[in-house]
Amino acid sequence: MMTGYSVEQLVAQAVDNGALGILRKPFNAADLLTAVDNVKPRGIVLIADDDPLFTESIMPVLAAHGYHVETAGTGEEALQKLSSGEIDCLLLDVRMPVLSGIEVYQRLREAGRLVPTILVTGHASDEETRKLCPMTQGLLIKPFDPAALLRAVGELSLPAHRHPR
Repeated sequence: MMTGYSVEQLVAQAVDNGALGILRKPFNAADLLTAVDNVKPRGIVLIADDDPLFTESIMPVLAAHGYHVETAGTGEEALQKLSSGEIDCLLLDVRMPVLSGIEVYQRLREAGRLVPTILVTGHASDEETRKLCPMTQGLLIKPFDPAALLRAVGELSLPAHRHPR
């Protein structure tokens, strides 16, 4: 966003709703280039979860902060999307039917195709999840604060994609 007016409340609202930066007029070309570089897409996140309500609730949070979001409702679909090599981060539900998140992670590891992975579960006491957690980049227990999700994904230093598909 850019503005020449003093509209602090509107600017704060815009940032809260997903604006990634503010330029105050007058600004120079270097400021513009820096701002554009800072708001480029931050990478592609695949949300693999069989709960469409959960997926729909966090997609806008990630998208509003510059991430391109893909979804997979099953472990098999997640593996198919991951095979493209374009996914930068995997948000992986541990308990999916048929092919669990743990099985997805193990298959990726065996194939040498691991991507930064954050496990998501509604079962904090799951021993198998706790064993797998040190090999991944994090664990989020449902329900979690969207800010915790943004911190976890942001800490992964995902490569930027100028032209997400």
